[in-house]
Amino acid sequence: VVLENKSLIDAIKRAYEITKNNKFNAWIFVIILMVLLMIFNMLIGLITNALSSIIGYYTFGIDMIVMLFTGTFASLATNFFYFDILKTKKK
Repeated sequence: VVLENKSLIDAIKRAYEITKNNKFNAWIFVIILMVLLMIFNMLIGLITNALSSIIGYYTFGIDMIVMLFTGTFASLATNFFYFDILKTKKK
């Protein structure tokens, strides 16, 4: 999971570097980022669901923690990129 997460972050960084130069693609990038995070969240949800069905009740807490983490990560990432794009547009 950690390796996948690192590659995902690298992909986001690469996409961001491309959009940094081209200001018109900034909004498209934000949409792509949101979609990526949604897919990532869905995958984590599926994995945790499968685990909870196998192991039982105990993984419910883990599922909640994962949901909170992904939610905060998504909001932080979108906010950071959104404000950064606004800054670059003004220049």
